[in-house]
Amino acid sequence: MKKLSIFLFLLFSCTSQPTAQTEVPPNQDNKHLTWGLPSIDGQLITREAYALLHDGNKKVSLWVSYHLTKEDLQGTTGRTDNFRPDSELPEGKRAELSDYKYSGYDRGHMAPAGDMKRSKKVMSESFYLSNMCPQEAGLNRYKWRILEEKARNFTRAKGESWIITGPVFIDIDGDGNKDCLGRIGTNRVWVPTHFYKIIIAKNGEIKAISFLMPNRKPAGDIEDYQVPVDSIEKITGLDFLNELPDNIENKIEAQKPSLAFFLSAAVFSPTSIKRETKQPSATGGIYHGNTKSKIFHNSSCRHYNCKNCTRVFNSREEAIKAGYRPCKICKP
Repeated sequence: MKKLSIFLFLLFSCTSQPTAQTEVPPNQDNKHLTWGLPSIDGQLITREAYALLHDGNKKVSLWVSYHLTKEDLQGTTGRTDNFRPDSELPEGKRAELSDYKYSGYDRGHMAPAGDMKRSKKVMSESFYLSNMCPQEAGLNRYKWRILEEKARNFTRAKGESWIITGPVFIDIDGDGNKDCLGRIGTNRVWVPTHFYKIIIAKNGEIKAISFLMPNRKPAGDIEDYQVPVDSIEKITGLDFLNELPDNIENKIEAQKPSLAFFLSAAVFSPTSIKRETKQPSATGGIYHGNTKSKIFHNSSCRHYNCKNCTRVFNSREEAIKAGYRPCKICKP
Protein backbone atom coordinates (compact mmCIF):
# COMPACT_ATOMS: atom_id res chain seq x y z
CA MET A 1 0.00 0.00 0.00
CA LYS A 2 2.91 2.32 0.82
CA LYS A 3 4.54 1.69 -2.59
CA LEU A 4 1.24 2.38 -4.34
CA SER A 5 0.82 5.67 -2.47
CA ILE A 6 4.33 6.80 -3.42
CA PHE A 7 3.74 5.81 -7.05
CA LEU A 8 0.47 7.74 -7.21
CA PHE A 9 2.11 10.75 -5.61
CA LEU A 10 4.86 10.78 -8.24
CA LEU A 11 2.36 10.54 -11.06
CA PHE A 12 0.22 13.30 -9.61
CA SER A 13 3.25 15.50 -8.97
CA CYS A 14 4.33 15.17 -12.60
CA THR A 15 1.08 16.35 -14.15
CA SER A 16 1.00 19.79 -15.72
CA GLN A 17 -0.99 21.96 -18.10
CA PRO A 18 0.21 22.43 -21.70
CA THR A 19 2.68 25.25 -22.26
CA ALA A 20 1.67 28.12 -24.52
CA GLN A 21 3.14 27.95 -28.00
CA THR A 22 5.92 30.25 -29.15
CA GLU A 23 5.32 32.46 -32.16
CA VAL A 24 7.99 31.38 -34.65
CA PRO A 25 8.69 32.91 -38.07
CA PRO A 26 7.90 30.44 -40.89
CA ASN A 27 11.43 30.56 -42.31
CA GLN A 28 14.28 29.92 -39.90
CA ASP A 29 17.74 31.05 -41.03
CA ASN A 30 19.67 29.45 -38.21
CA LYS A 31 22.44 26.86 -38.56
CA HIS A 32 21.26 25.10 -35.40
CA LEU A 33 17.78 24.63 -36.89
CA THR A 34 18.75 23.41 -40.37
CA TRP A 35 16.42 20.41 -40.11
CA GLY A 36 13.50 22.30 -38.61
CA LEU A 37 11.93 22.96 -35.22
CA PRO A 38 11.02 19.71 -33.44
CA SER A 39 8.19 21.60 -31.69
CA ILE A 40 7.15 25.13 -30.78
CA ASP A 41 5.16 24.33 -27.66
CA GLY A 42 7.24 26.38 -25.23
CA GLN A 43 9.70 29.29 -25.22
CA LEU A 44 12.21 29.27 -28.07
CA ILE A 45 15.69 30.61 -27.27
CA THR A 46 18.40 30.89 -29.89
CA ARG A 47 22.01 31.57 -28.97
CA GLU A 48 25.37 31.43 -30.66
CA ALA A 49 25.97 28.01 -29.10
CA TYR A 50 22.58 26.33 -29.68
CA ALA A 51 18.82 26.67 -30.00
CA LEU A 52 16.39 25.24 -27.46
CA LEU A 53 12.73 25.05 -26.58
CA HIS A 54 12.00 25.49 -22.88
CA ASP A 55 8.94 24.18 -21.06
CA GLY A 56 7.97 26.58 -18.27
CA ASN A 57 5.89 23.94 -16.49
CA LYS A 58 8.54 21.24 -16.38
CA LYS A 59 11.35 23.85 -15.95
CA VAL A 60 13.51 22.00 -18.50
CA SER A 61 14.04 22.25 -22.24
CA LEU A 62 12.30 19.68 -24.40
CA TRP A 63 15.05 19.80 -27.01
CA VAL A 64 18.43 21.45 -27.50
CA SER A 65 19.75 21.54 -31.06
CA TYR A 66 23.14 22.66 -32.32
CA HIS A 67 25.41 22.52 -35.34
CA LEU A 68 28.95 21.33 -34.64
CA THR A 69 32.05 21.33 -36.87
CA LYS A 70 35.51 19.86 -36.57
CA GLU A 71 36.84 23.43 -36.45
CA ASP A 72 34.63 24.13 -33.41
CA LEU A 73 36.24 21.19 -31.65
CA GLN A 74 39.74 22.59 -32.14
CA GLY A 75 39.03 25.27 -29.56
CA THR A 76 40.99 25.38 -26.32
CA THR A 77 38.62 27.27 -24.00
CA GLY A 78 38.37 25.56 -20.62
CA ARG A 79 35.23 24.79 -18.64
CA THR A 80 33.86 27.76 -16.74
CA ASP A 81 31.46 25.87 -14.44
CA ASN A 82 29.45 29.11 -14.15
CA PHE A 83 26.13 27.34 -13.66
CA ARG A 84 23.31 29.88 -13.46
CA PRO A 85 19.59 30.33 -14.13
CA ASP A 86 18.62 31.48 -17.61
CA SER A 87 18.02 35.22 -17.51
CA GLU A 88 15.77 34.99 -20.58
CA LEU A 89 13.25 32.94 -18.61
CA PRO A 90 10.96 34.39 -15.94
CA GLU A 91 11.38 33.42 -12.30
CA GLY A 92 8.96 30.67 -11.36
CA LYS A 93 9.15 29.24 -14.88
CA ARG A 94 12.78 28.19 -14.76
CA ALA A 95 15.19 26.08 -12.71
CA GLU A 96 17.34 27.74 -10.05
CA LEU A 97 20.64 26.59 -8.59
CA SER A 98 18.88 25.88 -5.29
CA ASP A 99 16.62 23.32 -7.00
CA TYR A 100 19.58 21.05 -7.72
CA LYS A 101 21.30 21.53 -4.36
CA TYR A 102 21.08 18.34 -2.30
CA SER A 103 18.69 16.88 -4.89
CA GLY A 104 20.93 13.88 -5.57
CA TYR A 105 20.91 14.69 -9.30
CA ASP A 106 23.64 16.12 -11.52
CA ARG A 107 23.04 19.22 -13.60
CA GLY A 108 23.30 17.26 -16.83
CA HIS A 109 24.25 19.23 -19.94
CA MET A 110 22.14 18.69 -23.04
CA ALA A 111 24.62 20.55 -25.26
CA PRO A 112 27.83 19.46 -23.49
CA ALA A 113 30.58 21.84 -22.47
CA GLY A 114 33.04 19.60 -24.30
CA ASP A 115 31.46 20.75 -27.59
CA MET A 116 31.75 24.43 -26.67
CA LYS A 117 35.49 25.08 -26.49
CA ARG A 118 35.62 27.45 -29.48
CA SER A 119 35.07 30.60 -27.41
CA LYS A 120 34.42 31.86 -23.89
CA LYS A 121 30.97 33.04 -24.96
CA VAL A 122 29.66 29.69 -26.18
CA MET A 123 31.31 27.88 -23.26
CA SER A 124 29.53 30.21 -20.88
CA GLU A 125 26.22 29.75 -22.71
CA SER A 126 26.41 26.01 -22.14
CA PHE A 127 26.12 26.57 -18.37
CA TYR A 128 22.65 28.12 -18.36
CA LEU A 129 20.33 25.83 -16.40
CA SER A 130 17.98 25.83 -19.40
CA ASN A 131 20.65 23.64 -21.02
CA MET A 132 20.49 21.23 -18.06
CA CYS A 133 18.21 18.46 -16.84
CA PRO A 134 18.29 16.50 -13.57
CA GLN A 135 20.43 13.51 -14.50
CA GLU A 136 21.55 10.53 -12.47
CA ALA A 137 25.30 10.58 -11.86
CA GLY A 138 25.49 6.95 -12.99
CA LEU A 139 24.33 8.06 -16.44
CA ASN A 140 25.83 11.55 -16.68
CA ARG A 141 29.36 10.59 -15.70
CA TYR A 142 29.66 7.32 -17.58
CA LYS A 143 27.85 6.07 -20.70
CA TRP A 144 26.25 9.41 -21.50
CA ARG A 145 29.66 11.08 -21.36
CA ILE A 146 31.12 8.32 -23.52
CA LEU A 147 28.31 8.84 -26.06
CA GLU A 148 29.09 12.57 -26.13
CA GLU A 149 32.73 11.81 -26.86
CA LYS A 150 31.76 9.40 -29.65
CA ALA A 151 29.66 12.18 -31.19
CA ARG A 152 32.68 14.49 -31.09
CA ASN A 153 34.91 11.89 -32.71
CA PHE A 154 32.27 11.35 -35.38
CA THR A 155 32.05 15.09 -36.05
CA ARG A 156 35.82 15.42 -36.34
CA ALA A 157 35.88 12.68 -38.95
CA LYS A 158 32.82 13.81 -40.95
CA GLY A 159 33.58 17.51 -40.74
CA GLU A 160 30.23 18.55 -39.27
CA SER A 161 27.11 17.23 -37.60
CA TRP A 162 23.84 18.40 -36.11
CA ILE A 163 23.02 17.12 -32.65
CA ILE A 164 19.63 17.21 -30.95
CA THR A 165 19.34 16.16 -27.32
CA GLY A 166 16.62 16.26 -24.72
CA PRO A 167 14.68 14.63 -21.91
CA VAL A 168 11.95 12.01 -22.21
CA PHE A 169 8.95 11.62 -19.93
CA ILE A 170 7.57 8.14 -20.48
CA ASP A 171 3.90 7.40 -19.86
CA ILE A 172 4.57 4.97 -17.01
CA ASP A 173 1.01 4.00 -16.12
CA GLY A 174 -0.48 4.05 -19.64
CA ASP A 175 -3.03 6.78 -18.91
CA GLY A 176 -1.90 8.93 -21.82
CA ASN A 177 -0.11 11.52 -19.65
CA LYS A 178 3.63 12.03 -19.48
CA ASP A 179 5.19 10.98 -16.18
CA CYS A 180 8.48 11.72 -14.45
CA LEU A 181 10.68 10.23 -11.73
CA GLY A 182 9.77 13.06 -9.37
CA ARG A 183 10.30 16.80 -9.08
CA ILE A 184 13.13 18.62 -7.33
CA GLY A 185 13.53 21.90 -5.52
CA THR A 186 11.18 24.76 -4.77
CA ASN A 187 10.44 25.13 -8.48
CA ARG A 188 9.57 21.44 -8.80
CA VAL A 189 11.87 20.74 -11.76
CA TRP A 190 10.76 17.57 -13.54
CA VAL A 191 13.16 14.61 -13.44
CA PRO A 192 13.16 12.81 -16.83
CA THR A 193 12.67 9.08 -17.11
CA HIS A 194 15.01 8.87 -20.13
CA PHE A 195 17.20 10.98 -22.42
CA TYR A 196 17.61 10.92 -26.20
CA LYS A 197 20.41 12.02 -28.49
CA ILE A 198 20.16 12.28 -32.28
CA ILE A 199 23.27 12.83 -34.44
CA ILE A 200 22.67 13.89 -38.04
CA ALA A 201 25.28 13.88 -40.81
CA LYS A 202 25.16 14.96 -44.46
CA ASN A 203 27.76 13.52 -46.81
CA GLY A 204 25.92 13.24 -50.09
CA GLU A 205 23.02 11.58 -48.30
CA ILE A 206 21.50 12.44 -44.95
CA LYS A 207 21.76 9.91 -42.15
CA ALA A 208 20.64 10.07 -38.55
CA ILE A 209 21.66 7.81 -35.69
CA SER A 210 19.87 8.06 -32.38
CA PHE A 211 20.02 6.71 -28.85
CA LEU A 212 17.60 6.46 -25.94
CA MET A 213 18.96 5.85 -22.43
CA PRO A 214 17.18 5.53 -19.07
CA ASN A 215 17.92 8.10 -16.39
CA ARG A 216 20.03 5.71 -14.35
CA LYS A 217 23.36 3.93 -14.77
CA PRO A 218 22.70 1.84 -17.89
CA ALA A 219 23.81 -1.76 -18.17
CA GLY A 220 25.18 -3.23 -21.38
CA ASP A 221 26.85 -1.34 -24.21
CA ILE A 222 26.03 1.81 -26.14
CA GLU A 223 24.73 -0.20 -29.10
CA ASP A 224 22.03 -1.63 -26.82
CA TYR A 225 20.45 1.83 -26.66
CA GLN A 226 20.38 2.65 -30.35
CA VAL A 227 16.83 3.22 -31.67
CA PRO A 228 15.25 4.67 -34.84
CA VAL A 229 14.45 8.38 -34.74
CA ASP A 230 10.74 7.73 -35.23
CA SER A 231 10.59 5.74 -31.97
CA ILE A 232 11.81 8.84 -30.12
CA GLU A 233 9.17 10.90 -31.92
CA LYS A 234 6.43 8.53 -30.75
CA ILE A 235 7.29 8.81 -27.06
CA THR A 236 8.11 12.54 -27.04
CA GLY A 237 5.57 13.92 -29.51
CA LEU A 238 8.38 15.84 -31.23
CA ASP A 239 8.84 16.05 -35.00
CA PHE A 240 12.47 15.94 -36.09
CA LEU A 241 13.81 16.59 -39.62
CA ASN A 242 10.54 18.26 -40.60
CA GLU A 243 12.27 20.58 -43.08
CA LEU A 244 12.77 17.57 -45.36
CA PRO A 245 10.11 16.31 -47.78
CA ASP A 246 7.90 13.80 -45.97
CA ASN A 247 9.01 10.79 -48.01
CA ILE A 248 12.69 11.47 -47.28
CA GLU A 249 12.05 12.35 -43.64
CA ASN A 250 10.05 9.17 -43.04
CA LYS A 251 12.69 6.99 -44.68
CA ILE A 252 15.54 8.42 -42.61
CA GLU A 253 13.61 8.30 -39.34
CA ALA A 254 12.52 4.70 -39.81
CA GLN A 255 16.06 3.47 -40.36
CA LYS A 256 18.38 2.15 -37.71
CA PRO A 257 21.80 2.59 -39.35
CA SER A 258 24.54 0.12 -38.62
CA LEU A 259 26.46 1.31 -35.60
CA ALA A 260 29.57 0.97 -37.76
CA PHE A 261 28.36 4.09 -39.60
CA PHE A 262 28.76 5.98 -36.36
CA LEU A 263 31.83 4.27 -34.93
CA SER A 264 33.86 3.79 -38.11
CA ALA A 265 34.42 7.53 -38.17
CA ALA A 266 35.26 7.62 -34.46
CA VAL A 267 38.57 7.06 -32.73
CA PHE A 268 37.30 4.06 -30.78
CA SER A 269 35.86 0.78 -32.02
CA PRO A 270 32.85 -1.02 -30.45
CA THR A 271 35.20 -3.17 -28.38
CA SER A 272 36.96 -0.13 -26.98
CA ILE A 273 33.62 1.28 -25.84
CA LYS A 274 33.36 -1.66 -23.44
CA ARG A 275 36.95 -1.17 -22.37
CA GLU A 276 36.44 2.56 -21.86
CA THR A 277 33.32 1.98 -19.78
CA LYS A 278 35.29 -0.12 -17.34
CA GLN A 279 38.52 1.90 -17.40
CA PRO A 280 37.73 5.35 -18.74
CA SER A 281 40.87 7.00 -17.43
CA ALA A 282 43.16 4.31 -18.80
CA THR A 283 41.92 4.86 -22.34
CA GLY A 284 42.50 8.56 -22.54
CA GLY A 285 39.28 9.19 -20.74
CA ILE A 286 37.73 11.07 -17.89
CA TYR A 287 38.98 12.43 -14.57
CA HIS A 288 36.83 13.97 -11.84
CA GLY A 289 38.26 16.96 -9.98
CA ASN A 290 36.99 18.05 -6.58
CA THR A 291 36.79 21.84 -6.81
CA LYS A 292 37.09 22.13 -3.02
CA SER A 293 40.09 19.90 -2.34
CA LYS A 294 41.71 20.49 -5.77
CA ILE A 295 42.34 16.74 -6.07
CA PHE A 296 41.46 14.80 -9.21
CA HIS A 297 40.51 11.11 -9.40
CA ASN A 298 39.88 8.29 -11.81
CA SER A 299 36.16 8.35 -12.56
CA SER A 300 35.73 5.02 -10.78
CA CYS A 301 37.66 5.99 -7.63
CA ARG A 302 35.68 5.06 -4.51
CA HIS A 303 37.29 7.94 -2.64
CA TYR A 304 35.67 10.52 -4.90
CA ASN A 305 32.32 11.68 -3.55
CA CYS A 306 31.42 15.19 -4.59
CA LYS A 307 28.14 15.49 -6.50
CA ASN A 308 27.94 19.28 -6.55
CA CYS A 309 31.62 20.24 -6.81
CA THR A 310 32.77 18.34 -9.86
CA ARG A 311 35.12 19.49 -12.57
CA VAL A 312 35.78 17.05 -15.38
CA PHE A 313 39.12 16.71 -17.17
CA ASN A 314 39.89 14.73 -20.33
CA SER A 315 43.56 14.18 -19.46
CA ARG A 316 45.97 14.23 -16.53
CA GLU A 317 47.79 17.12 -18.15
CA GLU A 318 44.59 19.19 -18.28
CA ALA A 319 43.92 18.55 -14.58
CA ILE A 320 47.48 19.36 -13.49
CA LYS A 321 47.55 22.49 -15.64
CA ALA A 322 44.38 23.64 -13.85
CA GLY A 323 46.13 23.32 -10.49
CA TYR A 324 44.71 19.96 -9.37
CA ARG A 325 46.72 17.21 -7.63
CA PRO A 326 46.30 13.47 -8.33
CA CYS A 327 44.57 11.29 -5.75
CA LYS A 328 47.10 9.25 -3.77
CA ILE A 329 44.71 6.30 -3.61
CA CYS A 330 43.57 5.74 -7.21
CA LYS A 331 46.75 7.32 -8.70
CA PRO A 332 45.13 8.66 -11.90
